[in-house]
Amino acid sequence: MSRIQTLVATMNQVDHSLVEEMNIQTDAIIANQSNEFSHQRFNHAGNTIDFYSFSERGVGLNRNNAFMRATAEICLLADDDIQYYHGYPSLIAKQFDERPDADVVIFNLDEESGTRFQITEPVRVGFTNFMRFGAPRVAFRRKSVFLQGVLFNLSFGGGTEISAGEDARPTVGTTGLDPHGPPPNPSCHDLHVVYLGTDLGRFDELARSGPHPIKPSSERWIAYIGTLGHSYDLVTVIDAVRLARDQGADDLRLIVMGDGPLRNKFERHAKEKEVPADFLGRLDYGSMVRRLLMCDFAVNPIVAQAAGSVINKVADYAAAGLPVLNTQECAEYRDLLESYRAGLNCNNEDARDLSENLLLLHRDDQLREELGANNRRLAEEQFDRARTYLELMTLFGTPA
Repeated sequence: MSRIQTLVATMNQVDHSLVEEMNIQTDAIIANQSNEFSHQRFNHAGNTIDFYSFSERGVGLNRNNAFMRATAEICLLADDDIQYYHGYPSLIAKQFDERPDADVVIFNLDEESGTRFQITEPVRVGFTNFMRFGAPRVAFRRKSVFLQGVLFNLSFGGGTEISAGEDARPTVGTTGLDPHGPPPNPSCHDLHVVYLGTDLGRFDELARSGPHPIKPSSERWIAYIGTLGHSYDLVTVIDAVRLARDQGADDLRLIVMGDGPLRNKFERHAKEKEVPADFLGRLDYGSMVRRLLMCDFAVNPIVAQAAGSVINKVADYAAAGLPVLNTQECAEYRDLLESYRAGLNCNNEDARDLSENLLLLHRDDQLREELGANNRRLAEEQFDRARTYLELMTLFGTPA
């Protein structure tokens, strides 16, 4: 039996390819929310993989389903868009061996947009700083957590009425909240909505520093930033760009900043459709910011029924002042775009509808500029961490 188990929360998997795509090197439990109940056990590179499918919804419930079946000394929480470095089990074991009194160890994630808080030296996690760390950064001693009765809250997170924050107590989104109705948790008497957003001051500083990429005057760029994983529908975006080019918008180029397990698939699809696309991989945050500012549109293409509400990338799109073409089903973000008039909501997984909205922005410079300016206002009013973090500290009664 492996000392470490990787506990993966995922959806709609139809085969076992995810294990290879994520580069899993330990025993693992895959908790796959689909439309059936099943269990398969198989060997992958000498490790035991338990692949469970559940006809249920809710990311907190999914993580609990994996955790209650775990058997290893140390468990590592995972999302399906993670790609692990070779040798990660040894790295995790080393940290626990060096800290025998630690029940939980939190790691950094290397990512393309770089907005997540990075740990530079050992620090204790407590009430004032726990909001910086999401579930996929967490490894823990199974027995210690189990004996304390710690589980994910089933009232929060993707697939529930409040589609964010299953790994934290504060409410970070409004989805499902009725301001005139009872709170979803009887112990909660006063609900506050705070978007964690982005560091707008740092974004603007990086925008002014360093070289900006050279953009041909004959091109218009469509930006996507983020992981190239199962929750992100780049296939529909590529198909929509192909349709728009066929309608005369032959200056469109897709700019993809990020990496992930489906990068090769998306690159092949772009070549097959003859869509000009630059897959740039992971960029440092400053390079991403300066390239994002050269773009004309941004896309937020999330697959149907995906967990998540107001996700990190949309805060960067707003900071850049780009109009957003959004296919995400989450009513919370769709309402924000409509109320601020900061982008266009499109049908999910509908390339033709996405193409028509893309053409609308492509042909109307005034509309594109207006929506982009409104999105920047959304960033300043709702997503700026200089404001939102201060509000959180005030709510917690902690001096800023």
